[in-house]
Amino acid sequence: MKHAELLGIDKTVLKTAAELRLRRSGIKVAEEAVGSFLYINVNLLPVLDSYVAFNVTVEFKQFATLRVNGKVIMVVTWSNSVTGGVGKDKLRDIREDINDKVDEFINDYLAANQDRPTTKKLQETP
Repeated sequence: MKHAELLGIDKTVLKTAAELRLRRSGIKVAEEAVGSFLYINVNLLPVLDSYVAFNVTVEFKQFATLRVNGKVIMVVTWSNSVTGGVGKDKLRDIREDINDKVDEFINDYLAANQDRPTTKKLQETP
């Protein structure tokens, strides 16, 4: 998120906002990753002095056991992304895209886990 931070999109703010959305929807957020987590990746590329290309990817990762050999591996079980471009004066639109993707995850997660409360950790982008 090097370009993101230079353009004023702070990963701590994004993480806090996503965790709040998860909590408000009833999804518990753990302090430490406990086998599954929501991963948010934001890539920005300044194209012109006043224009930024972007890609936002939100993924839910968890451990799964392979049937063929019994190995446990980390897999992506949900993913959604958006790619676009905005003027530097409209960077807030990218945060709205992130929120939209987190909301889509929440809706799908809650639909798939109606009877099972689970604790999830939000993974920071390295």
